[in-house]
Amino acid sequence: MSLKTICIVEDTEDLLENLTAFLSLEGFRVMACSSATEALEKLSVEMPDMIITDLWMPGMDGYAFIDRVKATPGWGTIPIMVFTAAPLKPDERVMLESKTHGIVVKPVAMESFLETIKAFFNKLN
Repeated sequence: MSLKTICIVEDTEDLLENLTAFLSLEGFRVMACSSATEALEKLSVEMPDMIITDLWMPGMDGYAFIDRVKATPGWGTIPIMVFTAAPLKPDERVMLESKTHGIVVKPVAMESFLETIKAFFNKLN
């Protein structure tokens, strides 16, 4: 598998740092973003192979961020995975599943999270 770039959008600083370090050690290139606004700015410069986003964030939440990415020409095909501790109502889950490529619920073991990401990329190959 060639080097894949993952954009992580997570407002909890420690978690963002830990995910960035972990995925970097596993051979991924990481675009770390502490807000949806920062992610949109970085996306305007570089297209990642995948976006992993939290839902509960100050300012623009993950739902609005996903909608913005999907509505922006050239970005709609970027695979998005939701990484959240938010308790999802059935209708929210259905809506997210229709717009994203997966939902991972926090907390999750890093190895399990890594396997989910690798399995996603393996399906594309």
